[in-house]
Amino acid sequence: MLFREALICRVAAALAPPLSRIEGKVQTSVQAYELAVEKARLILTPGKPGSVVPVVAVDTIAAHIAANVAVVNRGLVRIGARQISSFTEQAREAVAANSIFEEELRSCLRDFPWAFATAYASPLVLVAGTVTVAANDDWQHATACRPTTSSRGAW
Repeated sequence: MLFREALICRVAAALAPPLSRIEGKVQTSVQAYELAVEKARLILTPGKPGSVVPVVAVDTIAAHIAANVAVVNRGLVRIGARQISSFTEQAREAVAANSIFEEELRSCLRDFPWAFATAYASPLVLVAGTVTVAANDDWQHATACRPTTSSRGAW
């Protein structure tokens, strides 16, 4: 929930300059984003990662797109702009959201070590090479990580 709130605020701040006529929406959204990240720092510590998001067996692209549109719409509501039904609309809100969303999502993920976005792999498995026979010209051994949990899901 804290990640979603932080992402909504970050998207709102990015969309406010071209879409909102309400003065101060950028600064308000930036402050709300910083507050959400600060709350996450206080609550989500390494020993206390927060609520566990259930892993969905099948993540569909349509589900991800719908979740992303929902996040953008909450950001648009915060800045007093019209909501969208998809990123492919020709409305200026959709065009603006489509151009900034992925970058804002990645920035928000980089700004804090969100527990749901961290996957742990175990064990490492030797897939090529031995002590006497090199895996290739650069490496003696090659290992592969097989994540035990999904690292991306609907927000």
